[in-house]
Order: sequence, then C-alpha cells, then structure tokens
Amino acid sequence: MSDLETRMGILEHRMDNNEEQNRRLEDELVRSRMEVRDAFQRLDMRIDETNRRIDQLQNNLSQQILELAAQTNRIHRWIIAVALFIVTVLPVTFKLADRWL
Repeated sequence: MSDLETRMGILEHRMDNNEEQNRRLEDELVRSRMEVRDAFQRLDMRIDETNRRIDQLQNNLSQQILELAAQTNRIHRWIIAVALFIVTVLPVTFKLADRWL
C-alpha cells in the first residue's frame, strides 16, 4: 500500500503543480489581454489624433486655395482693366500725338 500511497502523493503533487501553473497561465492570459486592449486603445487614440490633424490640414489647405483663387481673380481683373485701358487710350493718344506734332 505504501507504493500506492506514494504514487497518489506524486499524482496529487503533480495536480497541485498543474493547477498552480494553470492559474499562472490564466493570470498571464488576462494580463496579455489587458495589454492588447490598452495597445488598441492607444492605437485608436493615435489614429483619431492623426485624423484630426489631417482634417485640420485639409481645412487650412482649402482656405489657402480659396484665398489664392480670390487673388487670382483680382489679378485677372487688373490685367483686363489694364488691357482695356491700353486698347482704348493708346490709339487716342497716338491720334492726338499725330494731330499736335
């Protein structure tokens, strides 16, 4: 019976060790899940911040494009005004110069 008791003791010891190892592995699994969840939350925060910065840059770029378009329109108006002035005044000036000189 002593041999059977020894074997039972060994088996009980192994079961205790296995249970302890299972508890440690479960604890490690829980910690790993929490770390992964935290990593995903940080990644989501970084993605949100990047999206926010992209939106801000896009808004700034759109505003700059609108300002450049307005400047281009003003420059075009000035160019047209100068061209019309030259087309209308220059021939009159030449005729007056011919008449007076």
